[in-house]
Amino acid sequence: MKKVSIIGCKNYEFETVREKILESINLLGGLEKFVSPSENVFVKTNLLAKRLPEKAVTTHPVFVAAAAHILMEYGCSVTIGDSPGGPFTQSALKGIYKTCGMDFAAEKSGAQLNFNTNTVQVPFEEGKVLKKVTMVEAIHNADKVIDVCKLKTHSLATFTGGVKNLFGVIPGTMKAEYHLLWPSYNTFANGLIDICLCVNPALTLMDGIVGMEGDGPSGGNPRDIGVILASESPFALDMAAVKIINMPYKMVPTINQTIKRGIVKPSDVVLVGEDISQFIIEDYKLPKTVIMNPFLRRGKGNSEKLATDVCFDREKCIGCGVCFDNCPPKAIYMENHRPEVDKTKCIHCYCCQELCPETAVFAEARLK
Repeated sequence: MKKVSIIGCKNYEFETVREKILESINLLGGLEKFVSPSENVFVKTNLLAKRLPEKAVTTHPVFVAAAAHILMEYGCSVTIGDSPGGPFTQSALKGIYKTCGMDFAAEKSGAQLNFNTNTVQVPFEEGKVLKKVTMVEAIHNADKVIDVCKLKTHSLATFTGGVKNLFGVIPGTMKAEYHLLWPSYNTFANGLIDICLCVNPALTLMDGIVGMEGDGPSGGNPRDIGVILASESPFALDMAAVKIINMPYKMVPTINQTIKRGIVKPSDVVLVGEDISQFIIEDYKLPKTVIMNPFLRRGKGNSEKLATDVCFDREKCIGCGVCFDNCPPKAIYMENHRPEVDKTKCIHCYCCQELCPETAVFAEARLK
């Protein structure tokens, strides 16, 4: 049995969010079930890129502050951090923390921000596709990890929540290597599952107060949802979260593979707290990549003669080269200070779309 608590919360007022998170945790058995006083706890947020909180790209700083404050009051030593896309350096982290509001979260809660950019290789023999994980040293060295994620759609993974958030333990640009290793949906999903099992977060908290719909994880639109989810199992939490956004399990590769591997089955998930039906959004918008891809949309094979291409909005593009710098297979090249893509090299990981600061990258359907 894997409990997932569901509590309504309609705004980011600090005391309200703190109270609702605590209520969510108490429904699972109380904070003492997950951490002990004096433990070093790493609060692993979703800080994909340098985006303002109101864009709903990252975990909201008030949500992070409230979670960290609860842990600090309990007597834990708390570090807030992530390894976002792009270079994993102290200067990059400073800029992202400031823009995403993590400076506020640390000051409000009394926690510290992580600036340790060292990495460590962790053996993981029980992994299905990953037998060792190179991860952020500070996360590996923590006594406990709290997974503090955001409810969003995702152009590659279809959905990003508790499981996908832990891809951020992989340092910076090293994520590109994993994309190259795992070019298929199922292999990528199993890689994410292996990382999640390796990290083994003590507790997962989801910021679903305002989520993202459409071309997430960065190019979509904020959507009011008004919910906080919590669980000891990020796998169970994700199953509950996709119900809220009306996304069938078969559309989410990580959930499909979680069930196939017998890690968590839908029948294992027990919902506690408020009635989930009051939070379900029937018309939650999917990424264009999902709508156009028959494999993701209906769970079928790729036999249908349809493919998606990476394209660029020439009016939005400023020629910054972020897509070029972060393309795992080096399929993107710059011509006259504007990006072009070699379709024969593209692996459809959508890192370019994910990290574009101007949302100038999109997917377009074509016949094969």
